[in-house]
Amino acid sequence: MKEWLLVNALVSFIFSIIILIPGIALLFNPESFIKNLEVFMNQSGASAIGLSNDEMKKVAMAELWFLIIFCFLLSIHIIWTYRLVKQNAGYFSDEA
Repeated sequence: MKEWLLVNALVSFIFSIIILIPGIALLFNPESFIKNLEVFMNQSGASAIGLSNDEMKKVAMAELWFLIIFCFLLSIHIIWTYRLVKQNAGYFSDEA
């Protein structure tokens, strides 16, 4: 059971890092993100769903902030849980 918990934690931690690093880079340089978002909106017809370009930019930035905060908290949770599992390894059985 402990091994599955650690594998799940590792995969989740890698997911968090994959989201955090580019997300933080986008926050420091949002111009390229906004430019690519505008190109995408023009190609996909974002106005067809009733959102203006400014509204779509606000939604995209809000989603980016949400993902960064979520992945940061997830990383803290994983590290904290890993430490607790390591400290209390005797409570986990090796039997499946």
